[in-house]
Amino acid sequence: LSEATIRAEKDAFFLVSLGGLWRLDRKRYTWSNWTVPVPSSQITPKVAVSDSEAIWGTLEALSSSTASVFRFVPKTNRFTFLDKSKGIPEDGKGRLASDGASAWILHPNGAYHYDTATGRFVLVAPGIPIALARDAGGTWISVTPQKSGEPTLWYRKDADGKVTPEPQSQQKRSTQLLVAREGLLASTSSGLYLITGPDYWKPIDTYGVVPATLQRSQDSSVWVSGPQGLLKLRLS
Repeated sequence: LSEATIRAEKDAFFLVSLGGLWRLDRKRYTWSNWTVPVPSSQITPKVAVSDSEAIWGTLEALSSSTASVFRFVPKTNRFTFLDKSKGIPEDGKGRLASDGASAWILHPNGAYHYDTATGRFVLVAPGIPIALARDAGGTWISVTPQKSGEPTLWYRKDADGKVTPEPQSQQKRSTQLLVAREGLLASTSSGLYLITGPDYWKPIDTYGVVPATLQRSQDSSVWVSGPQGLLKLRLS
């Protein structure tokens, strides 16, 4: 496992190295592993995320900054490789992310979503991505425009693939998104909000604590931390 990278997700741990791809099921405590068929010894597989169908990772060339991505579907035991011809940003500056249902590339010029129909990554939210999360209604993306001074923009991608800007999000720069039982929690520069619909943002009183990070607890309450201290909230 020399030079391995590791990633923790809700249900599994992933390890990726030149030796292959490993997945540890956190509930059953069982391992699965596969050999990544890299085209050259000068290419290193790294970073794995998963969506509802596949496991994703990056392939980094030792001699250049260009990057490509692999997609592995365990059910079919098939690897697919994607490069700039499939919408991957050529400069290699993006990072893989998952909303639990599909894969994304968060790049300095925007958020790219993987379209299973075309097998390509498509730019759906121009700007510098800040936060990404999925609730029952779709996926939310928060981005900062490239031009300084312009307000943060939010986009919502629904189950049909339609991407729409969120009008009530203006000036709300998100630092984190957290899916709670009651809806989607957004920690923003103007406070904490509970998003329960496309056009409804409910402000949550944090009693003087400026929300910086959010963490869900086992009893369905939420921990809010900030420079002023730590707060435990019950939303219902």
